[in-house]
Amino acid sequence: MKKMLVSVLIGMAAMAGSQAQAETTNVYSPNVVGYVQVALPATNGLVAVAPAFNTIGTGTNNPLLSLQDVLGTNGYAANLFTRADQIYMWNGSTYEIAFLPLGYGGNDYVWSYYDDVTHLPVDVLTNVSYQVPQGIGFWLKRGRGTVTNVFLTGEVPLVASVTNTILKGITLIANPYPVTNSLDNVIPYTTPGVRASYTSSRADQVHLWNGSTYDIAWLCGGTGDTNVDNHWCFGSPPARCATNDTYTVRPGRGIWYVAKSTTNFQWIVNIPYTITP
Repeated sequence: MKKMLVSVLIGMAAMAGSQAQAETTNVYSPNVVGYVQVALPATNGLVAVAPAFNTIGTGTNNPLLSLQDVLGTNGYAANLFTRADQIYMWNGSTYEIAFLPLGYGGNDYVWSYYDDVTHLPVDVLTNVSYQVPQGIGFWLKRGRGTVTNVFLTGEVPLVASVTNTILKGITLIANPYPVTNSLDNVIPYTTPGVRASYTSSRADQVHLWNGSTYDIAWLCGGTGDTNVDNHWCFGSPPARCATNDTYTVRPGRGIWYVAKSTTNFQWIVNIPYTITP
């Protein structure tokens, strides 16, 4: 069960709201600690989460974070995979799956994958396949626990920019900094590789889960209307996403990016706050 082919239909996942306690335009010293609170869905429901902080005590900025770094022991552990909280990490073709074990004689409350040969959990602390950079999301499937929120904590990132790869097709991305931001700022139209169009079906899209369906935004261009061209938009006729809070990108929240490019491309997000000594 280390790997499992899961349907990648964009309607697969369920998304819950998040609250952040690190939203600021100024950071007055290094090692500022914050948290993001993400509401969990009902049992067996899915929520897309993402790291927005560095690991506490590591100093600067981590290129990759383990599941333990991001989630700690938050979650419900069990001696059956199907009862425990689970993680699904999209790698471009399939999902890497982990769970929170308990009662196997080891690895209690340490994120692990289930080995079908030994029938034991194998921790993924140093397994690169299960590490996640800032700016990339993953799915958390709720087990049978009673906890209704998960807290993502850490030190506020101070790196000037975060770079990730957007895959041709779909990528589960996220706001890499612990602030609320607009799609226009998080994914600017000037990013090499993005595609804008006068029709949504030909343009790059972003899908944000609202609890029952997806709110879909697309990169508008070529309409001749300077109010919407080169901006993320929704609806028909297109309206700018910046005018509707539904399309705000929040920390700790994963969103699907649907790329029309035939090749992967680099995506850079610049730090949205000022570092003040």
